[in-house]
Amino acid sequence: MFEETENKRRIIEYSYELNEVANFEIKKIVRRMHQPQYIILSQVRNFFEKGTPIEPRIMIGSHLFTWNKWQYYFYKSIRRMNIPFHYFVEQIGNDYSIIVATPEYTPSYFLEELIAANIIAPAYRDSIVIAIKEDFSLELPFKRLYQQLCFRLLTTLQIRNAKYLNHDNILYIDKIINWDRYNEAFKNKEIKFEIIPAKFYSHEDLMMYYRKYRANINLV
Repeated sequence: MFEETENKRRIIEYSYELNEVANFEIKKIVRRMHQPQYIILSQVRNFFEKGTPIEPRIMIGSHLFTWNKWQYYFYKSIRRMNIPFHYFVEQIGNDYSIIVATPEYTPSYFLEELIAANIIAPAYRDSIVIAIKEDFSLELPFKRLYQQLCFRLLTTLQIRNAKYLNHDNILYIDKIINWDRYNEAFKNKEIKFEIIPAKFYSHEDLMMYYRKYRANINLV
């Protein structure tokens, strides 16, 4: 009885949030992104802005669908014009799903603000950004995450942009940040993104699967 009531509550809450999301206005893109030369990966919690309201549970890995809540956060809670990443990866049920968050030609305000604060280099301005709903500061990701990310998304993006983008240009956000400058800017409230180092993320494991699936495509 309790579970049935709880499920009904969640359905009502979910329907309300979907209606809220459906009413978001599609904004005009002020600047069109140039040909991407980098793919930047990040745990989704790094896009959270300190001091703004959010449900803490949506920032960590789980099997629950949270994409609607993240849209609500960006559009309604902090009143941003767009989503700061192009793809959103989260576990739904027993497997990982890839969601298109915003068109690839849309610049990421996340990257633009980090560049403006001299935290990352201007070369990363026109990058494809992928947000992963896992907290790599707390736990190791499942290998299935790396597999799905490489097979369903990274290989496709690289092939489509092969003239400009190679495997060395697939990077995790931690590798391109000037951490001394970030800590200073965050302390002085020049920037609000609360970026947490990904202690348990393994770029070596990710690229192992990338090379495997990319080689399979080369054989066709």
